[in-house]
Amino acid sequence: MIAWLRSVDWNKMIPIIAGFVILSTIVLGIVAGKKLEKELKINGIVVKTTILSVSCSMDAKQSIYNCRFMYNGQLTNIETISFFRDNAYQLVGTTITGIYSEKYDRLKLILDRGDSLKFGLAK
Repeated sequence: MIAWLRSVDWNKMIPIIAGFVILSTIVLGIVAGKKLEKELKINGIVVKTTILSVSCSMDAKQSIYNCRFMYNGQLTNIETISFFRDNAYQLVGTTITGIYSEKYDRLKLILDRGDSLKFGLAK
């Protein structure tokens, strides 16, 4: 084994090994991209959504949001429920991030910590 390692011309082997590493990295990237694309189709795509209106009853723990976003080149309106209730009216007219699931025709609103503090939704 050691004799074989010493007999190998490494100046010729290094480009072959480097080419194999580069090729396998590209193949793994393509496979990971296809897997991610499939997962996003099932679980949802990230969209920028505008809050048109918010409605909530006095004793409810959540609010109903009427949202509009661009999907497949056309404006789409959808109603969604979120647990942001207190001061939720401040979100009307703003654009925030959401995840839209084409499979289930649902929209999930995503507010990061900065947005929550900005609109007074975080405790």
